[in-house]
Amino acid sequence: MKLNPFRKKTNRYVEATQVQFNALSHELNGLNKEYAIVKAELDREKAVRQQMDDRTSHLALRPTNAQNEQWHIVMEVSRREQTLGDEISSLENRMKPLRQIVDAPKNFDDAQAELQTLLAERQGINQEVAQLDASIGKINKRVTDVQAKIATETAAASKQMIAAEDDFVVPDSLTRLELQVRLANTSLADLQRQRSDLAEQLKEMPEQIRSAQRSFEYARAKLAEVDIYDQMLPFMKQLSRASVTRHQTGYRHEEATFKFEIPWDLIESTKAELAAELVD
Repeated sequence: MKLNPFRKKTNRYVEATQVQFNALSHELNGLNKEYAIVKAELDREKAVRQQMDDRTSHLALRPTNAQNEQWHIVMEVSRREQTLGDEISSLENRMKPLRQIVDAPKNFDDAQAELQTLLAERQGINQEVAQLDASIGKINKRVTDVQAKIATETAAASKQMIAAEDDFVVPDSLTRLELQVRLANTSLADLQRQRSDLAEQLKEMPEQIRSAQRSFEYARAKLAEVDIYDQMLPFMKQLSRASVTRHQTGYRHEEATFKFEIPWDLIESTKAELAAELVD
């Protein structure tokens, strides 16, 4: 996986956005504290009104003056609570796009690190599987060779048994060969179990890697957008002038945007570079 050679260590656009975000965050903290105070006040006023209602006879046809006054107090505090809640929601909505900009570098680093970790893990597992396959192949060959020797030794021992007049003793060489086969089969079973476990891990990895790649691509796109804004900061005044003057000519053009045509050969080369970043 190749790294982006154009990645900058510092980003003035991110730094400027961080200042804005911090100011709004400070304002949000103040509103949340104020909201908590008003919410507690509202709960107290509602409790007072409920106590009044509980003490009033159920036979009363209309609320008392005190109940009406308390109800107006509850409504007023409730209105303040609603107003603060709306202000908090509006402020949080303003902070969301700023947070995406501020978090873009870290989100990219995290997504890249996760993808690199998964790719390295898959490579490591594949290497382990290759080593196990080599070991299994060697042991299988050894078993085949030993079994051939056992067949030869067994045939020879069988002739000796037929020719023997006294009790026949199995040759030590044949016993050792059979023991080698049993040990080899035990080793094979263990190696094959290890390989099966690794194969199960590999089955789950394609989806994990695809998910990590999607996260990386999204984070990369956001960071690229942030980086281009950083590089365009010195030219924003010129862009603004070009956009406003085009709009003033009566041309159907939104002042807040200015469209650029990118040469197709650059598009194709960029696609190849981005694809190379995902190659493990």
